[in-house]
Amino acid sequence: MKKILFSTAMFALTTAAFSQECFQVLSGTRIQRELNGTYTLIINYSTTGNKALEVLVKCDNNVIKTDCFINNGNGVQTYPMLTCNSGNISAILTPHEGSCNSRSCTPQTFFGPAGAGF
Repeated sequence: MKKILFSTAMFALTTAAFSQECFQVLSGTRIQRELNGTYTLIINYSTTGNKALEVLVKCDNNVIKTDCFINNGNGVQTYPMLTCNSGNISAILTPHEGSCNSRSCTPQTFFGPAGAGF
């Protein structure tokens, strides 16, 4: 019985030690239109340990920006001067458990302000 309890406890500790949560995208993340007609993607985030966020920005169906950044802690990442004349701008943010090549979690999609095109 002691061996079974010990094995179960060790498995739980090992699993907890190696499991990682994904990069967390927080409220306040948005795409805003600037006075000069360009857009800025603002990402509010929180991480524990070095984790990655994959960023894909599209205007209509055309990719206009890709990035993958790794951070540890809380912060804000901005992507200014994004051009999308139609105003149909969106950002797909895919969090990862570690590097950009590690297991990903559920992506989130953000859209620019409605009717913001020229």
